[in-house]
Amino acid sequence: MKNIFSNILCLLIVMALQPNVQAQSLEAGYGHFGAMIYWQGPLPKQGKAEIRRTGSSQDRRDNLSWTIRLPESPDAFLNNVRKIPPVYEGLFPFTEKSATFYVEKLQQVSTTATLPTANVPNVLFAIGLGIWDTTLVSGQTYQYQIYIDDMPVGEPVKVEASISEVYDWMPTYFAATNDELIIRCKWKIPYERKSEVYSYLAYRTAPFQPDYQLHRGIESFAVSGDTIIAVFMDTLSRQTPGIYQYVIRPVNRFGLLGPVSEYAIGSNFPPAAEPIMTYMKATGQKDQPKINVEWRLNNPWRIRTMRLYRSRSYDGPYALLAHVAPDESPYVDAIEDVMESYFYYFEMDDIVPRAEPLVTAKVTSVSDYVWPAQAPDSIFAEVDGKAITIHWKRGGFQDRGYYVLRATGYGDPDSSQIVSPFIHVTGDSLWYSWSDTSSLLTPDNAYTYAVISESIGYDKSLPSKSVTAQQKVKQFMPPPKELKLTRLHDETFLLRWSDLSADETLNHLGYRVYKKDKSAKDEFVTVHDTMLFFESNYIELQGVTPEDEFVVKAFNIFGDESVYSESVSLAEPFFYRFGPQYLMGKNEETGIQVRWNKPLRDDISGYVIYRMNENEKPTRVATPGVEETTWLDTKVKNGETYYYFITAQSAGRMESEASEVLTITRKTFNN
Repeated sequence: MKNIFSNILCLLIVMALQPNVQAQSLEAGYGHFGAMIYWQGPLPKQGKAEIRRTGSSQDRRDNLSWTIRLPESPDAFLNNVRKIPPVYEGLFPFTEKSATFYVEKLQQVSTTATLPTANVPNVLFAIGLGIWDTTLVSGQTYQYQIYIDDMPVGEPVKVEASISEVYDWMPTYFAATNDELIIRCKWKIPYERKSEVYSYLAYRTAPFQPDYQLHRGIESFAVSGDTIIAVFMDTLSRQTPGIYQYVIRPVNRFGLLGPVSEYAIGSNFPPAAEPIMTYMKATGQKDQPKINVEWRLNNPWRIRTMRLYRSRSYDGPYALLAHVAPDESPYVDAIEDVMESYFYYFEMDDIVPRAEPLVTAKVTSVSDYVWPAQAPDSIFAEVDGKAITIHWKRGGFQDRGYYVLRATGYGDPDSSQIVSPFIHVTGDSLWYSWSDTSSLLTPDNAYTYAVISESIGYDKSLPSKSVTAQQKVKQFMPPPKELKLTRLHDETFLLRWSDLSADETLNHLGYRVYKKDKSAKDEFVTVHDTMLFFESNYIELQGVTPEDEFVVKAFNIFGDESVYSESVSLAEPFFYRFGPQYLMGKNEETGIQVRWNKPLRDDISGYVIYRMNENEKPTRVATPGVEETTWLDTKVKNGETYYYFITAQSAGRMESEASEVLTITRKTFNN
C-alpha cells in the first residue's frame, strides 16, 4: 500500500516539475460541508497569495480571505491535514516520513510548475492549496478570486449556497451496536393522497456528489391522524464518513413517477469528528484599547458559522459582537472603556443539523490599556465680583476628571499649583467649570489659570492653554487721540491715532474702529470684526468718501473700554463734488484729442485723465495742468475702441467725482 502511494507521490512531483505556462485559476464546488475551493495553476511560491471571497449582499462580513502558503516543514504539512474532513482520510495516508519526503520534493518545484492534484483533494489541503469555506448563508451567491501581492489574478468563480433548513421531516440519527450508524428518515405524506400511490422509491447521494442514486424503497409506513409517516432507515457502517442526502418519489400503479420530495439529511460521522473548542482565551493589549480573542478548533471544517458574543458581566446580557470564520483567530475587539472586564463566548452552527447551536464556555479579560490623557481645550475665564470662574471643554471620552492650576500674574507655568479639588466627569456633560473664591486673591494682581485632565487609565495630561483673569475692578480707559485720515493711493486711505500700549497701568489690550451709521443703535458700526491688538494703532481703509466719519475705542484685558474718540473724516469735504464736465473726443492725424470744460471753482491744481479698453481696468494716462482743457493721446491703435474719463485734483492730491465716460474708436486719418 505504501509503495502505491509513494508511486503516486513521485508521479505528482514529476508532473509538477514540468514547465507549465497555465495561469492561476480556481475550481469551486458546493456541498453540505460548504464551498470547496481548489487552486489550479503555477504554485504561489513568491509573493503574498490569497483567495478572497465577496458576497452578493452589502454585508461586509461576507468578505473573507484565506492565505495560500505552501508548507515549509513537515509539521506545517501535517498541521494542514487537521483541516481535512473524514471523507478524504482514506484517500492518502500521511505520516511524518511521507510529509518530510513530500515537502523536500515540493521545495524543488519551480515557480512555474503546477501540481495536477484536483482529483486528490486531501493532497491539495495538505500542501495548502485547498480550502473549505463553511461560513456560507443559504440563498446567497459568493465570488472567489485569486490575489497575488494584492493584485487579482485570473477569472473569479461563483458559488450559490443552498443550505438546507430544518423541517419536521428532518431525519434523526444515532449510534448503534458494532459502531454502526443508522440514518432514519421520515416524511409526512397527506393521507388523502394514499390511494394514488402504489409505492415510494428512495434516492441517496454520496458525500460531495450532488447526483441522487436509487437506493431502495421505503421500508415501513405509519398513519398518524390524517398524515402517513414514511420511514427509511439506512445503515452506513461501511460507507465513507460524511453527510448523505435523501429524497423519495411516489410511484402509481401505472409506473408513473411523481415529483421529488424535499430532501432529508443525515450523517455517519464517528464521535471523534465532533467539533470541539480546544482552546479559547481573551487578552487585553497594553499598547492599544483592544482585546484579542483567540481560539482553536478541532475539525473547523465542521463549523458552518460562528457568532461571538460579548458582555460587561458574566451573567449578561450578552450582545452579538461579530460573525467570524473558524480560522479567523484572533479576533481583535476595539473596546470603549479601559480597566474594565469583558466576557465572551461563541455560538457555533455545525454542518450537521442540530436542534441547538454549539455554545462554548465563557472567557474574560480586563482591558489593560492605559488611555493617554488629552489636555482640555476651549478654556476661558469669567469674573464676577471677587470670584474668578474657569470654564473648559471636555477633551475626550477618555477623561475621568480634571484639576485646575493657578499662578500669580502672567507667571511661569512651572510655578502653577493645583488649587481645585478633583472635578469628576459626569455623564455626557461637555462643559465643566470651577470658581476660584480664595481669600488670597486681590484686585491688585492678575492670575493665570490652566487645566489638566486625568484619563480613565489614570494618566495625567500636560496643562491646557492658559488664561489670565483679575478680580473685577473697573478701570478708566482713556480714548485714543490725534486721529488722522490721509490718502495713500487712489482708493486706499490710512487712519492713525495715538498709541496707548506704552502705559502698563492701563493693562492695554487693543482697539476697535467704528464708522458712523445713523441707522445703528448708537450711530456707529464696527469697520473690522477683529480687534486690533496692542501696538496696532492704524488701519487701511478702502473707498472712503468725504461723508464718512470714523471713531476708535480702546480696550483692556479685563473687558473695560473707553468712550468713543473724537471723529475724523477727509479734509476738504466739498472738493469731492463738481468735477470736470462735457468730455469730448476727436480723431486727429496723430491720435485722439480729448477736450473738457473747466469746473467753475478756483481750488483745482490740475486734472487726472483715465483710459481703458474692452478688456482693461482704468489706467491713469495723463495729469494736465489747471489751465489746460485738451490732451492728445498718441498711444492708440487703428480700429481700437477707447474709453476716457477725467477728474479734478486739489493741491492735497484729492480727486473729485469722475466725469461721464467718453467712448471713441480710433480711425485711420486720410489726407
